[in-house]
Amino acid sequence: MQPHTEPSSARRPLRERKRRRTRDDIVAAAYQLFGRHGYDQVTVADIVDAADVSRSTFFRYFGDKQEVVFSRQQELRDAVAEREWKRTCPAVDTLKVALDQLRTIVVEVYQHAQDSPHHAAHEQLINENRELHDRHVRKLLGFADEMTKLLKHRGASHQTAVLAAQTAVACCLTARHTITAHPSMAAAVDDSFQRLQNLTD
Repeated sequence: MQPHTEPSSARRPLRERKRRRTRDDIVAAAYQLFGRHGYDQVTVADIVDAADVSRSTFFRYFGDKQEVVFSRQQELRDAVAEREWKRTCPAVDTLKVALDQLRTIVVEVYQHAQDSPHHAAHEQLINENRELHDRHVRKLLGFADEMTKLLKHRGASHQTAVLAAQTAVACCLTARHTITAHPSMAAAVDDSFQRLQNLTD
């Protein structure tokens, strides 16, 4: 008698759940260590020990210690980008339309980011650590490149798409410096977009 085996389609969700659980355990362990000892004092070896995983497992999920800090944000941006490429939207024929569409996308990313239990710590780490802030800016610029492609796909000219995407980055960076006047980063980003809109209305 042949041993019973589950169909591959049944095994795949289980593997994905295990991968997700391992990834979440690494992130949780890292943030706990960051809060206890400070980001600079924590090594990958410390995170590996705390999460009870091997170094090879860690690097299967993250390229370095910094990437752990951005795990949730990158995941959200990737998911939003994938969804937006499939969405049917009005043609982008003006800069205003391009900015309106990016405003909705970017604010939504920040709103969902707030649901993470590590959101407050994430923001604090970026504000206090120059290397993390620089990585944050590079990631924003990478996201802008993706949004430029998206806007061109929706009909925007190259100049309009680039200007809108880079303006969205400026709104995000401005929000980081004006967060104290708002209840959240999402609200601060939305306010930055609104101020731009007020200039053109």
